[in-house]
Amino acid sequence: VATHSATDAAGNFASSAGPSSDATIDNTGPTLTISDATPLVTTAGISTAYTVTYTGAANVTLSNADISIGGTNTTDCQAAVSGTGTSTRTVTVSQCSAPAGTVHVSIAAGSATDSLGNPSLAAGPSSDATIDNTSPSVAISAPSVSLGNSATSFVYTLTYTGASSITLGSGDITFGG
Repeated sequence: VATHSATDAAGNFASSAGPSSDATIDNTGPTLTISDATPLVTTAGISTAYTVTYTGAANVTLSNADISIGGTNTTDCQAAVSGTGTSTRTVTVSQCSAPAGTVHVSIAAGSATDSLGNPSLAAGPSSDATIDNTSPSVAISAPSVSLGNSATSFVYTLTYTGASSITLGSGDITFGG
């Protein structure tokens, strides 16, 4: 403040003042990150979950309505938010019924605020989780020979599609005729 900016009843001028200390303007809300899905590959009836981590939040209001589900397999998918406190929430995606595809989540802006009331920005999409509701299949070839006697070996080839492991044992084979 400049000298002589005020006077008293006796005509004395005010002396200068300042500089004042700085004030900080904070318009930045809390930040959030979305983890990879756990598990990354799942099937019908098995849910997948994402951990949402907040930094700088004083209040977290994340709800099911704040979650958007995207990807190539969103048929019947439901999102549910769980957790308390100001640092993490879990978003669980379940009930996806399409045969195969991917799902990911996004979070709307304003799911948390800091101590000054600044809202969080939107986040996402997260990484994709793979939903695989397609069962593996098996095909049996024609026999290696079509006619033979008791000394003939008949060889059949089994071809599996979509199997990550094969546990075929002799007890799994039935002969008919």
